[in-house]
Amino acid sequence: MSRPAAAGPSPGGDVLGDWESAAAGAVAAALAAGQVRAADVPLVLVGYARPGTGRTTPLLDGEVARRAVHRILVDNGLLAAVPLGIAAEEDRLADAAIDCASAIMDAEGLPVALVVTVGGTPRGPVAACCVPARTDNQEGRADVRTWFITGATRGLGREISLAALRRGDAVVLTGRDPAALDAVVESAGAAGAALTVGLDVTDDDAVRAAVAAALDRFGHLDVVVNNAGWGLMGAIEEVSDAECRAVFETNVFGLLAVTRAVLPHLRARRSGRVINIGSVGGFTQSAGMGVYGATKFAVEAITEALHAELSGLGIHSTVVEPGAIRTDFLDPSSLRHSERRIPDYDATAGARREWAEKINGSQPIDPVRAAEAIVALADEDVPPLRVQLGADAIARVEAKLDLVRRELTAWREVGLSVDRPALEQ
Repeated sequence: MSRPAAAGPSPGGDVLGDWESAAAGAVAAALAAGQVRAADVPLVLVGYARPGTGRTTPLLDGEVARRAVHRILVDNGLLAAVPLGIAAEEDRLADAAIDCASAIMDAEGLPVALVVTVGGTPRGPVAACCVPARTDNQEGRADVRTWFITGATRGLGREISLAALRRGDAVVLTGRDPAALDAVVESAGAAGAALTVGLDVTDDDAVRAAVAAALDRFGHLDVVVNNAGWGLMGAIEEVSDAECRAVFETNVFGLLAVTRAVLPHLRARRSGRVINIGSVGGFTQSAGMGVYGATKFAVEAITEALHAELSGLGIHSTVVEPGAIRTDFLDPSSLRHSERRIPDYDATAGARREWAEKINGSQPIDPVRAAEAIVALADEDVPPLRVQLGADAIARVEAKLDLVRRELTAWREVGLSVDRPALEQ
């Protein structure tokens, strides 16, 4: 790590005023020198050393100190501060600061700006900045993002990865077949930085390791795309317990594992996007794919809850509801069929099987355009909670909303009749 230049000495005045001016100057100097960008560094550690004491000394305590820290951060567009004391001789302060910042960055997976000052009053502050390396094609771009995408070996996940790489963004591609991931990156040509990580999202340890590898390589994540999943065709009665549990393991529990692994990092940065790839079948269902639809209904509920829980933390969640995309989703590699077939369901679930075989390869939605639309969501200041892709998806959602409205109107009195009368409450 290179040693940044120290900011100049602070002006005279009381301790708080001196420290505030010195620390603000150190942060401003680091920003001006390009050692750190406000968009990259969500965490600032502030502290000072008392040379010769050999003790760790807290910076300042109490509300006055917190207000001072807040003013410094607001002035520089940063987000959070933690008071920190460092025991070090004055001539070794820069080394100690950098060692401390490096340790925090390694432990937390966060880029860190560390501002420290020398002595009981801040005279001669040093700004030690640890930021993730940037690739040449990212240099100078203010909107470069780092993506973490599951199920990136083929289908929509592959196209989302390529779309993000074409933008010059950094992309962590994950999937069960590392060789296929490498092929995706090779097909992108000269584009953004990429990291491929073999991952089965049903393995919690592997999920945590993949996120750690992503943070080790790029220092932070901006957009997480939960795309890994597969389909299951069969009437409810036809689907076995084992088949049902298997599709839930990937489509729901795998998504939850990835989400739990990335949220601590996104919360610490107070920034990020979680994009869950659902399905129009997670909003409205018909015969033949009820269990698969149940996994996508779960994704809808998870995303809605995240939207509420992450409110105010700078993190947005969106569920994407595509219609029929022209990928390999209807191939045997992605769509499984229940082993059991019951003749009574031939006209319903059976008809859905015939539809899938007929439409495979001629689905109406262009996967490249769909991926570009999903990647563009990251540019929205206020992204939608849910977005439908394709005329078929929009038509099905509109039909479901119309049905719900009609039934709500028809049965409103029954619904209201169960409330306790106002006089009894």
